[in-house]
Amino acid sequence: MTFPRFLLAATLAFWGWQAELWWPAASMALVLEARFFLVARWGVGAKDFNRIVDLCILLAVGAAVYLFLTPEKEGFGLTLVHWSPLFLFPLVAAQAYSASGRVPAAALLMLGRGKAKEGGPAFDVQYGYYLACLFAAGAANTRSEWFFPALAVLLCWLGWTQRPRRYGLGLWLLCWAIAAALGFWGQNTIDVVQSSLRGWGQRHEYRTTTAIGDIGAIKTSDAIVMRVARPETPAPGGLLLREASYSFFTGKAWLATDAGFSTRVAESGGEGAWQLQDGEGTQRVVIYRSFPRRAGLIVAPSGALRLEELPARKLETNRLAALRVTNIPGLVAYRVRFSPALTWDGPPDAVDAAVLPNLREAACGVATELGLEGMDISDAIAALKSFFARRFTYTLALQRVDAQLPAVADFILKTRAGHCEYFATAAVFILRAAGFRARYATGFAVQEYSSREGLYLVREKHAHAWALAYADGVWRDADVTPATWFGLEQSEETIWTRFADFRSELAFGFARWRWLEEKSGTKRVLLWCTIPLGAFIAYRIARRHGIRRVRGPGVVYRREKDLPGADSEFELVAARLAHDYGERRRWEPLEQWVARLQRMFPLLEAIPEVMP
Repeated sequence: MTFPRFLLAATLAFWGWQAELWWPAASMALVLEARFFLVARWGVGAKDFNRIVDLCILLAVGAAVYLFLTPEKEGFGLTLVHWSPLFLFPLVAAQAYSASGRVPAAALLMLGRGKAKEGGPAFDVQYGYYLACLFAAGAANTRSEWFFPALAVLLCWLGWTQRPRRYGLGLWLLCWAIAAALGFWGQNTIDVVQSSLRGWGQRHEYRTTTAIGDIGAIKTSDAIVMRVARPETPAPGGLLLREASYSFFTGKAWLATDAGFSTRVAESGGEGAWQLQDGEGTQRVVIYRSFPRRAGLIVAPSGALRLEELPARKLETNRLAALRVTNIPGLVAYRVRFSPALTWDGPPDAVDAAVLPNLREAACGVATELGLEGMDISDAIAALKSFFARRFTYTLALQRVDAQLPAVADFILKTRAGHCEYFATAAVFILRAAGFRARYATGFAVQEYSSREGLYLVREKHAHAWALAYADGVWRDADVTPATWFGLEQSEETIWTRFADFRSELAFGFARWRWLEEKSGTKRVLLWCTIPLGAFIAYRIARRHGIRRVRGPGVVYRREKDLPGADSEFELVAARLAHDYGERRRWEPLEQWVARLQRMFPLLEAIPEVMP
């Protein structure tokens, strides 16, 4: 089979359109198609092809190094596939201008590369390059409405030239139309499934429900999840970073009601700046957080006004002050300007005042005992915090005294011992019973300072829950968990903890250098070194291994009477075909000549059976 003329050029144009790399695509297409108008071919041998494959591998490694040092938000793997036609091009161009018109199989296999010999099995790599260009165009993921029609045309083009000649045009067009329809249906189905899976993943990033005990389950992990810096003040004073909040309690789990997300618009000309509400903010905090999946939730203090240096493609928020980002680098150091006296959470509704019937007696009893009703919100939070500090105990070892009571009522009336989730839930219902609007919040507490790193370390076991109380148009943090909880959970430092922290510090340092230090001198040196290295390898291929230029086809294609075998049966058949149907071009391989004659004269389909 002969690869159709101009199909590679069209495929490269399709890739350049999708990848927005018009000039490289046009240049490569011009180089490949110019071979049909040039007579000269080069005598590229098997060992030369080996070196050209080495050059392609070098270019691929260089592209991978470049992507690693200057990471893209779209993802390392997809971008590498996106660029694959660039570093595969030397091999295709070498085949296009070689006298053989094929690439030895040994050159394409990593095993046995050094045993490549002339005359072995060879392949036409144009087919593989054609598929690579189509995959690379799909990896661009531009979601243009013309993508599938253009893809169908390119596939139809190849299918038409390679079709069996015994089938009629009508049958072939019917089969192609059915295949195109099935392909379009399959594409839409895959897109729906992908959207469903993405939604499933996002529901795990932002869960609309959290059960009592979820935070307690991770309290034993020392893994560091983020680092925090506060330039203005040397100590954060127990800063709370909120991740999500909830309003309705089922008795076992909190639910986020009416928590649909809307997209925020970044400031024009700003470097990842997003204004959440009016104001500049009286305090600032810098948060270092990793996003292995390039998406997730942003944590921020209550009263956040503005996010800075957050290089996300999309930021979404909801009325419960959750912040969700997509297409974000693997590590970011974003700044949050905030003011505790302000809030951008949605206003309260009837759900934020509801008290479950089976908790009403316990919650109203405490609210009445403390005289919270009619009290200023700050005084009410202080009284509630003092009440829990004096009469309750913080523990992760939960026990039930009265199994007939709901867990939270048993905590308030009987056991009076539990972890932050119980304190926060109890506080929400006591405040609601006193006439305040209240919600349940989850996130992290920032208290552990690392003098070696100069940053605050936030571990998984620092996950925390607290209440939010609404008054005077502002949602305020109401953390009533006894302050001793942090000291009680600080496990004794062992050699394994120190080793894990040291490993985390090294990984963080490397990630910060990779993702955040874009103007690093070391990066520039490494990137520029790939250019002379590639030029040196290309020079070695051309000089040491002797790629030889053949002026004209030479003895390979000339049929002179004095050459050995000139009077053979094969030469007689070839001469008769040339006389009756058309001369073989000087640069044209035998197989391509025969295929061209078959296209022009369908009666010659039997030629391959009598010619080698």
